[in-house]
Amino acid sequence: MESLTQKTADFVGIAVHCAQGMSSICARSVANLPDEPDGYTGFQALYGHKYVAPLINGGSTTMIDLLGGTFSGFPGFDGMFPKITGAYVAKMLEAGIQVVYGYVSDAHDKHPSGPGSAGYVAQLKEYEQGFAAFFKELTAHGIDETNTLFVITADEGDHFTGVTKTGCDGVTTPCVYGTDEIGEVLVRVDLLLNEAGITTPFGIHFDMAPAYYLNGNPSETDPVTRNFERALAQLTIADPYLGEEEVPLSVGLADRASMKLLHIVSGDPLRTPTVVSWNEPNAWVQTIGTAGINPAFA
Repeated sequence: MESLTQKTADFVGIAVHCAQGMSSICARSVANLPDEPDGYTGFQALYGHKYVAPLINGGSTTMIDLLGGTFSGFPGFDGMFPKITGAYVAKMLEAGIQVVYGYVSDAHDKHPSGPGSAGYVAQLKEYEQGFAAFFKELTAHGIDETNTLFVITADEGDHFTGVTKTGCDGVTTPCVYGTDEIGEVLVRVDLLLNEAGITTPFGIHFDMAPAYYLNGNPSETDPVTRNFERALAQLTIADPYLGEEEVPLSVGLADRASMKLLHIVSGDPLRTPTVVSWNEPNAWVQTIGTAGINPAFA
């Protein structure tokens, strides 16, 4: 049996969705998921490094990253540096895949530190090298701004959560952060709701904008739902970066009617949250762990 790590390396993170026809890159592969409930009529796709890499990389599952290293599988979402993502994207474009989307991990993922810190500065330097190598690689294959549209955007619009350092610039003097000076404010929302008298069981997507799913899937007009939403809207937290000032946990809420207006309702009613909360910007909400500053995420 494959380990979870091997399954991630083989099957997660990388995919190619193909058009029909013998010219399609998928037509050159026998990759299949035999347990797909509705079959594959009218649809072709490759899922995972195991099946994608050989078709864009000369038959080999071992790829060379843009800075000269090698990798033999998807490295995980926190390991998608420009040198890795750029290698995948470049190989796909060079193989004739016309539309490619790529994800680049946060520059601070491997260095939970703030602006000007030595690790963060070194990581940014590697990112610059990776992006430069990406465009150089494509240019060598005749792919550039004259025939290709490149769009780069932000995923979550994150901001740095920590104290503002003075007397350092990251160039001549590195900035050094203590564990109590950097990191998201981890909030145990389940405990806060219990203190507010809410005992309704719920599931939650841990996040800065968490989605809440009330057990039993009550409607948006159900009193259980309304009481939960009202209590959630009234929760406050002490933000250490604001001098322990009590601030609202939620700066915005969206019930299902609001989600429909925002076009974030899927075709499956069971996947639609009961309510979504946009947190105070420094706060990360979950239902496990210890409340307080989490230095692992800046």
